[in-house]
Amino acid sequence: MAEEPIDLGSIKDRYFIPEIDQKPYDIWNEVLQPGSHVTPAEAAKRINELFPVRKPEDTDKSYAEKAEHFLEYFWALLIQVVQLLPHEHQAQKKVVLILEELSRLPPITITRLQLPEKRVWTDLPFLGVCMRDDWASPTWKGSLPDKDSAQQWINQNSFAARLLNTGLARWPNFAVWEVRAVLEEPAMHRTAMNCNVATAAEWILHGGEAVFSYMSKDMDEDEARWVAAGSLFPGKSGSLRERWKFWKIRFSEVSQQVDEDVREQAIRAVEKMEKLEQGGT
Repeated sequence: MAEEPIDLGSIKDRYFIPEIDQKPYDIWNEVLQPGSHVTPAEAAKRINELFPVRKPEDTDKSYAEKAEHFLEYFWALLIQVVQLLPHEHQAQKKVVLILEELSRLPPITITRLQLPEKRVWTDLPFLGVCMRDDWASPTWKGSLPDKDSAQQWINQNSFAARLLNTGLARWPNFAVWEVRAVLEEPAMHRTAMNCNVATAAEWILHGGEAVFSYMSKDMDEDEARWVAAGSLFPGKSGSLRERWKFWKIRFSEVSQQVDEDVREQAIRAVEKMEKLEQGGT
């Protein structure tokens, strides 16, 4: 069955697209369609050509400011884009492939003050900050998400999980936060459970290798405060290997508290966890 076209039009309704973002928007809107013949490498080249070129009169500081301005808008737009890409759609995979192709291009570097030099498409400066600023679960503090907000959150997490698995992103804490929210805390309203179980499953299904690697080594409690355990986990926050085992048990339990399609995702997540434990993928 042919995949549905990607509709990014609603971004313009909820996110002002400044001139700096119009060309990136047009590229994403073209290359992510199911019928697009633009390869990830070609899309990466077109995106790279939009990056500010350093002029002779630029100082390190002035050029860094131009680069930062571009990146902050570029990443903010990309987050809006991935929220509208269904988590099982090929467009999710293509976005990550494009970012991988960007990382293979000759490096562009920026330097600001005494901070270490950053390679734009390898270190992805400011993406983590932008993602953290937009990291707001629609079920936070017991809120009940509508269908659109739940789907957008699941989609955003799917992208984050996929990018974590490539090694380009370094945010395993996002994975722990979202798995903890549903597997280490008491059950919520079924609507919220559907959203949170599906979100947690995305981290295992599409970022499982990286998450398993992170959870395979325990840490001291000071270090673990950033990923503190939830109220249901009986051990210490830094006992990551035990938390992984606990998650596998809990996925099976919560799969009985959600709708059928989400139950299937939870079951697939458990199967993936078992394969990872056996050395598979």
